[in-house]
Amino acid sequence: MRRDTPRDGPLHERCLLDRGLARFDRRASRLRRRSVPRPVAPVTPRGDPAFGRGAMKRPLHISVVTPCFNEEYYIDDVYRAVREVFERELPEVTWELIYVENGSTDGSYEKIRALAESDPRVKIVKLSRNFRYEGGICAGLAFASGDAVVVIDCDLQDPVELIPEFVRLYRQGYEVVYGIKRSRKEGFWKRLGYRLFYKIFSRMSEYDFPQEAGEFCLMDRKVYRLIATMKEQRKFLRALRFWTGFRQIGIHYDRRGREKGETKHPFRAMVSLALDGLLSFSGLPLRLISLLGIAVTIFSIFGAIYAILWKFLSGKEIPGYASLWTTMFFFGCVQMLSLGVIGEYLYRVYNEVRQRPHFIVDRLVNIEATPNVPLPEETITNETQTS
Repeated sequence: MRRDTPRDGPLHERCLLDRGLARFDRRASRLRRRSVPRPVAPVTPRGDPAFGRGAMKRPLHISVVTPCFNEEYYIDDVYRAVREVFERELPEVTWELIYVENGSTDGSYEKIRALAESDPRVKIVKLSRNFRYEGGICAGLAFASGDAVVVIDCDLQDPVELIPEFVRLYRQGYEVVYGIKRSRKEGFWKRLGYRLFYKIFSRMSEYDFPQEAGEFCLMDRKVYRLIATMKEQRKFLRALRFWTGFRQIGIHYDRRGREKGETKHPFRAMVSLALDGLLSFSGLPLRLISLLGIAVTIFSIFGAIYAILWKFLSGKEIPGYASLWTTMFFFGCVQMLSLGVIGEYLYRVYNEVRQRPHFIVDRLVNIEATPNVPLPEETITNETQTS
């Protein structure tokens, strides 16, 4: 049973004072708890054994993937350049160099085989035939085992010296680091074609892709495995890499000219690659056909109204066969163009329905890791060299 406190007198004043002091102490205690800084987890650089949960059991491991097709003049140069960069600037990083032999007809495979016998870090994925540039990269991604993968062309037009910068940004937390070409040492028409393609692609695409960004990049394991497992038949890799999202950053560099041999990207291959990119990431051509149909319909309605008014107002028909033939020729060209655009999309849908593999592996050398994508293992010869 609660005893009532007198409403006046010194006892009442003392009770009020005690309650006020107690309330003040509780508020001060809450403010002190709020002002104490909470412990913040330290940022963990990738591949640093001094950080993480305890200590990392192994250093950072990088897979370098380079597709090659009739590049016998560059096989040894690529190996020396990659080895020197890692030994001089990234001695704490382990690495492997995966040559994807994409159906060469020269002595490329023999040269790669000699390197693999002398250095087990050199891996070989030999394809049964040429599966285009994108197929070669997909094969390399399928057998990469690194924490991250670097994709670089075998002709050394992309500077191997940028790999340490890629790794530095990767350790800062970027999952994708790609190169952006600041300049090219190529012919005028080729440079003009690339520039026009990137302008058109940026306008037509549904996404804001970085311009002048090629396949030269570093990707985290979750990114390159995601791309390797995609079922898309005609992969436009530079756009798919950006489409995956994650944290990305670009580095500008000057692309070198080709010093030996001939280019493996002729005009026909460049046009095919450009069409793959435009049609894979844009539905604008189909929308343009619809808009063109609407415009032609409106034009035809106004033409018919004009002919009717001319007939009633002048009492004469519109003379001349030239206008008739020109109109028929115009509409015939529009129809053929529309069917061609639709046919390109249907052909790509047909390729997706067939679900043929992106590449077929004939032989593996020095590769023990299981592939990142399901492959018919009974068709693959796996040879592991001993050092």
